[in-house]
Amino acid sequence: MHSGIACVAAPCICPPGARAKTPSNSCASPEGHRDSSRPYQPRFSAPLSAFRLNLRHPLFFALYSRMQIHIKVILPGFSRARKNAGAQGLRTPAEVFLELARRHSAAARKPEDFALNAAGRVTNKKRTHSMNDNILLQTSGMQIATRSGKPLTLRGVGLGGWMNMENFITGYPATESLQRKALQKALGNDGYRLYFDRFLDVFFGDGDAAFLASLGLNCVRLPVNYRHFEDDMKPFEFKEEGFLLLDRAIERCARHGVYTVIDLHALPGFQNQHWHSDNPTHWAFFWSHKHFQDRVVHLWEELARRYRDNPWVAGYNPINEPGDASGTALYPFYERLHEAMRGIDQNHILFLDGNRYSTAFDIFREVWPNTIYTCHDYGLPGFVDGGDYPGVSRGQFVDRDVLERTFLQRTEYMRRTKTPIWVGEFGPVYTGDESKDEMRYRLLVDQLEIYRKHGASWSIWTYKDIGLQGLVYADPASPYMQRIRPVLEKKARLGVDAWGSTDAGVRHIMRPIEETFRREFPDFQPFPWGQDSWVKVLVRHILLAEPLVDDFERCFQGLGGEQVITLADSFRLESCIRRQRLLDILRADTARF
Repeated sequence: MHSGIACVAAPCICPPGARAKTPSNSCASPEGHRDSSRPYQPRFSAPLSAFRLNLRHPLFFALYSRMQIHIKVILPGFSRARKNAGAQGLRTPAEVFLELARRHSAAARKPEDFALNAAGRVTNKKRTHSMNDNILLQTSGMQIATRSGKPLTLRGVGLGGWMNMENFITGYPATESLQRKALQKALGNDGYRLYFDRFLDVFFGDGDAAFLASLGLNCVRLPVNYRHFEDDMKPFEFKEEGFLLLDRAIERCARHGVYTVIDLHALPGFQNQHWHSDNPTHWAFFWSHKHFQDRVVHLWEELARRYRDNPWVAGYNPINEPGDASGTALYPFYERLHEAMRGIDQNHILFLDGNRYSTAFDIFREVWPNTIYTCHDYGLPGFVDGGDYPGVSRGQFVDRDVLERTFLQRTEYMRRTKTPIWVGEFGPVYTGDESKDEMRYRLLVDQLEIYRKHGASWSIWTYKDIGLQGLVYADPASPYMQRIRPVLEKKARLGVDAWGSTDAGVRHIMRPIEETFRREFPDFQPFPWGQDSWVKVLVRHILLAEPLVDDFERCFQGLGGEQVITLADSFRLESCIRRQRLLDILRADTARF
């Protein structure tokens, strides 16, 4: 246990007469709104003579965080429950608490409360919810529509950086797994759990869902990492806490009339060659190992089983940006996955990404019912090294006409098969230079106009980050940003983020390697993006990025519980800065529907 960590809002059930010992500065209210002037005190009308409660103990915090039990509902019941405990055969305080938790969970799942609760999980064979045809989405020719027949265009945003983290979104180097190992080493097990429990709660709260709805958005794509649901050392054994996190986000969105798409963004064995699949290498092993494929089928069967009765789930996005270098493994796996999932859930839409990071669709052989083939549509001028718009980017002139031609090429399969178009990812990154960013906003406006012209649904990337691309972003003056500032500066200097940095500071390293490859291996063009991209991944994004993880770890060493909570709270919506120009563009576009 890390000596500097004091768990917050974590109750302990102590034996009668025992006195809980916790630091006086470690208290917070169950809802997370800490009053620093006094410790949180639970409100009891009378003392509990049978047992005492200590809201700072990790046991209660874990139960609260992972079971999603509203403490204001649970605690007032303790006095009543204590009186009735004997009659119910409940002898210990823990048994009383768990019985109250069970009752509260059951009460929250009443069918008549579905529109508000909307978790829609099925934890046993008896289904607790009926589908609502006015909410449930399905495909109807080239449109998305409710099952009752009302057409709907999905206008949404991706929730990157939450259940699937990326280095440019929250500032760490390399991959999510390496970041997590570094934080666990720096904070200790208790501090690590405290940080991520808080971070995962505040990064997307009820207020975030309400805010997105206020912009006119009606869908959130939820990228998830498989590690939330199972461990590599315990394959096929599910971790309930991952499903509870997903439940919470789906419920928060549904409460505000917002659909969700579940997107498996990182697969065991890595489905593509880059960091965003939590891949520390440049190889996608998923396509050549049946074990990894079996685990993904098993996971999607469980996800389909749990959410098949939830109409607020728009559908399932089984593989984000596949990178099948052979071009022969993706479709057979899709066939297998389609059969497995449709054996459980025929009602929800399947969103299938094309190969080569969702840009190539020649692998598909037949059109499946209730299925959308999704493209990703990033414009060259919107990349971190993009040029003027209109103008030249990476040696190509790009204007609105070029954008539209590129979109039509990427969606040719959908238009030919007369299936709906959903752009699963798009959107520029921003530089901080007002004139350059104005060109990127122009790029975005043109893309949205093209999508509207061709009846395409879309999901912009991404909602919240540290300032590169998000609709909102962490304040540079926030505790988290101040703490990692030296790492951010070093990352920029060495160009280690593929999405958020250039190689300007390391050209003296990159140039001779690139020249050597062009001279010695002129025909070497590896999948997916060729020789130069391959060299950048190996040198900048792996060789130079991994040692920086140690620098990131040192930023968090020696922190106590209050400090850990404060860092995570830097990502609360109330603490973030809103990118107003971007919000105005989205609000204006959604108002036209």
